[in-house]
Amino acid sequence: MQFTAGRVVELALLSVKEGMGPQFQTEYFPQASQIAQEYGGQLLAVFEVTDVPYGWKRPQTAVLFEWASMERKRAFARDPRFLQIQGLRDNALEYLAQGYFTVEENRTLSLVRDGEGTYELILFWMDPDHADDLNTYFSRVGPVAAQPEYGGFEMVQSFTPLRVNDGTVHPDMFALGRWNSLQGSRAFFELPIYQENVHLREAAAPYKDVLQVRFVP
Repeated sequence: MQFTAGRVVELALLSVKEGMGPQFQTEYFPQASQIAQEYGGQLLAVFEVTDVPYGWKRPQTAVLFEWASMERKRAFARDPRFLQIQGLRDNALEYLAQGYFTVEENRTLSLVRDGEGTYELILFWMDPDHADDLNTYFSRVGPVAAQPEYGGFEMVQSFTPLRVNDGTVHPDMFALGRWNSLQGSRAFFELPIYQENVHLREAAAPYKDVLQVRFVP
């Protein structure tokens, strides 16, 4: 998965209606992808959502796309060819939420799929009066969470919100993280260092969505 600085990263969270997978995957998606390529749109990664530790909605799938710019993404959405097939998508989906971000540096990531760890999509909505508490929280618990016996957590990629009105997902912070051991992460959450400092995270980010996901090659 390759990120290019300054380009738009779209996060799409979706659930397909029962029995509508073929319509979405074989009728809509190939046509939409071909049109999107003309606007600098390409698929970056697909994740299966396996658990939602925080959040009110559990989508089936999380998808990352890249676009040349928001202007090109909006032009794609106005393309008559897309409008002709949009109904195929909308009819097939039970749920769709989208957000738009960018990255500060070019970067290539090698994602893995294994049974011991999990990726996390982390979306925080911040309380500006307590934003500094999040840095304090991470500085205290981060070094412990990174230890292999406590899950080996690593922050894989951070994204910068574009602050546009497009879409419905507008967090103040979005990141892709990874626990290299789920069993170890459970031990971490039982530690006093976590329990004594988690109030800082809660004060800083009173609302959050955290989705545990599995990379689909």
